[in-house]
Amino acid sequence: MTTASMADENPFFKPYDTPYGTPPFDKIKIEHYEPAFDEAIRQHKVEIETIAANPFTPTFQNTIAAMEYSGEMLNRVSGV
Repeated sequence: MTTASMADENPFFKPYDTPYGTPPFDKIKIEHYEPAFDEAIRQHKVEIETIAANPFTPTFQNTIAAMEYSGEMLNRVSGV
């Protein structure tokens, strides 16, 4: 999990404050990737488990759309 100091130092754990919301490439360092990927994978696993454990009848919205919108942080980190 992330800690306060990790979130303060790692640009992946903060909203991008750049024009058009682009990644702050000048602030991202190689050492930021591993903790960011670890946290992103953890979050995505939780999202997938939540979708799989949904007790309601599967629908497009609660299954396909939910999968489509999951993994935001993982996409954010892997896209840089």
